[in-house]
Amino acid sequence: MASKLIILLCVTLSIYTNFLFFCSAAETPNPVLDFVGTKVRTGVPYHIITSTIDPPGGGMMSDCTYDNTTCPIEVMKNIRGLPMYFSPVNPKKGIIRESTDLNIIFWYTKDVWKVDRKLDESSQKYFVTNGGGVVGNPGPQTLDNWFKFEKYEDGYKIVHCPSVCRYCKVMCKDVGIFEQNGKVVLALSNEPIKILLKEHYIDD
Repeated sequence: MASKLIILLCVTLSIYTNFLFFCSAAETPNPVLDFVGTKVRTGVPYHIITSTIDPPGGGMMSDCTYDNTTCPIEVMKNIRGLPMYFSPVNPKKGIIRESTDLNIIFWYTKDVWKVDRKLDESSQKYFVTNGGGVVGNPGPQTLDNWFKFEKYEDGYKIVHCPSVCRYCKVMCKDVGIFEQNGKVVLALSNEPIKILLKEHYIDD
């Protein structure tokens, strides 16, 4: 009788353990992949390449990165732009995953992407800017600094929908493009811009 109880207990524990493993695996988002299918890593420089503007293949760059002015991030056509690196909400994680809060940071200047909460009255847009953001410190005071990569068609889109504050009312929008003063810039939009990621090498 005792042996049967031990067998039943072992079977029950085995089923329970497998169930927990299954649930844990199901809750882990897919890794973000670069354009050659390699997992995107934390703290490694990448070019964010646009693929929905005509002609495709541009990158992200701000024309006022090197001063103290907060400026909308410009989409450069046919130029890969400045490299970025990504810092997830849990900085100990070495792999960037889909639908997970992260900071987007210019590699050379360390400027952090941020949503400018000052609505542009003429365009009714909230622009994505290159200054004033901080890395980490998740909470209500840093809501504007968080973005996510989500799968979109055969690439990804950038989403601003921070999950770093459970009780905060947040604005969830895709990051799209908008033409301002003859330049194509990033702004929150209902129409996402499709992007690909390419690792930056020193000799690029």
